[in-house]
Amino acid sequence: MNYSKVDIDLWDRKEHFLHYRNVAQCGFSLTAKIDITHLLSSLVEKQYKFYPTMIYLISKVVNSYSEFRMAIKDEELIIPYGFQVASRRQGNESPGA
Repeated sequence: MNYSKVDIDLWDRKEHFLHYRNVAQCGFSLTAKIDITHLLSSLVEKQYKFYPTMIYLISKVVNSYSEFRMAIKDEELIIPYGFQVASRRQGNESPGA
């Protein structure tokens, strides 16, 4: 895996990272209401399944932010390169179709 190391000492989120890494170990979740009316219409029109489409779209958006791709490797904070977004096959050939 190719990646870049984050220099925590120069990182503007150093204090937050160290606090949650060493003091308040916790998880993260996020909920938001979004209007998917147009998406649903498009899915019906193209005969795509809802679940695989949502997995693809959510993965694509989340992985577009380096902050969400960060990981810890050998006690160092890293950002992987070339992260692959879930692929979406066309039509009824998609998994789960």
